[in-house]
Amino acid sequence: MKQGEGTGLAIFSLILVILIDALGWGIVYPSLEPILLHNVTNVFSASTSVDLRNFWYESMVGLYMLCMFIMSPLLGSLSDRYGRRIILAASMFGNALGFFIAGIGVSLSSLTLLVIGRLISGATAGSLPIAQAAMMDISTSEEKPRRLSLVALANVTGFALGPVIGAFCLNPFILGKSLPYALPFWLVVGVALLGMFLVLYLFKETFVGVQTVKISIFTGFLNLYEAIKLKNSRWLCLAFSFFMLSWAMFFSLIPLLLADRFKWRASTIGYFISFTAVFLGLGVVFIMPRLVKWFRLESIVYFSFTALIFCMVLFPLIHREIFLWIVIVLTIAVPLAYVALASLLSEVVGVDEQGKMMGVLGSLIALSWGLGPILSGYVVDFSFSLAYLFVVISICLALLIFIKNFKKQLKLFVNRSGY
Repeated sequence: MKQGEGTGLAIFSLILVILIDALGWGIVYPSLEPILLHNVTNVFSASTSVDLRNFWYESMVGLYMLCMFIMSPLLGSLSDRYGRRIILAASMFGNALGFFIAGIGVSLSSLTLLVIGRLISGATAGSLPIAQAAMMDISTSEEKPRRLSLVALANVTGFALGPVIGAFCLNPFILGKSLPYALPFWLVVGVALLGMFLVLYLFKETFVGVQTVKISIFTGFLNLYEAIKLKNSRWLCLAFSFFMLSWAMFFSLIPLLLADRFKWRASTIGYFISFTAVFLGLGVVFIMPRLVKWFRLESIVYFSFTALIFCMVLFPLIHREIFLWIVIVLTIAVPLAYVALASLLSEVVGVDEQGKMMGVLGSLIALSWGLGPILSGYVVDFSFSLAYLFVVISICLALLIFIKNFKKQLKLFVNRSGY
């Protein structure tokens, strides 16, 4: 299929694939909270401590992202070699299989099956970059910006809907007290299989593949090496990493804090997370395009990091529920910082390195979201205060590193200009 020949059905199938990936990520937060934190399905023995259950909750999120970090670049290479369509369909099937096994694990009270299911889902959750590449394959230069906006909107929408669906399925006042806790997993299985069939029957191949493309399971680690090796982007990549690590830890701590301090049910936690995701979507779609017209990218990063520092300091100090909904609005700075940093990184590398840099950012995001929840899950065993201290230190380091990079770039500019 040539550029500009993409049909509405093909675009719809790609958007659905992206939405399903994000849905599977977002639905986990409220779904796993009663299963792991409150042990309602008895996956743990009665003597298992709260600290150990907290650790497993965070690890279940982290393992998913670590598998995505390892496998996402590999799936991208496979799509370059064998074409987008077959790899997208395989990813959808793998996602369905992973959630099916995890659902069986919930039904049978098997922690082992739950872990295996999460590992499989994470390993096959790298369809976002493939779907995005396929979208670009069938888009003209004029169509790309609009369709990239659709990609971003689908991603945020899926992540916002996930917690709502999970909360709805687990709300005893809606579906009754005898509800199956594996229901959210079964829903994702059905939607993933639907996505697979849409890809197979509605989506025509956009890229025939190049048989000479090298395939390596170490691509994600090589991307990290590239981030360190590129002199112009080294410090920006480091700032980006600490920023993502801080956000991953902060976000994964939200259900733990709400359940522990305010005794919120899984449904209420899901609504709160979706409320947060809505603001992330507003930042991507409506606010950022206007800010770039008025301010420099560096200024947007400074403002965003400062707002996040305030949010991450204040949030664990809140003891009245109404203030939770107010302070969390500051997380709108997350997509602003992300877009500004990604744009700055795009500017400091050459035209022939754009794809490599986007791969680096994808690896950094997956690794941060893999390590962040596991780290916060371990530290929160000691205290919430210590866990949030790590969060604040990480975002402060991101700001300090960014300032260092800005001063370095300014010095280079002055030297080249002869001032």
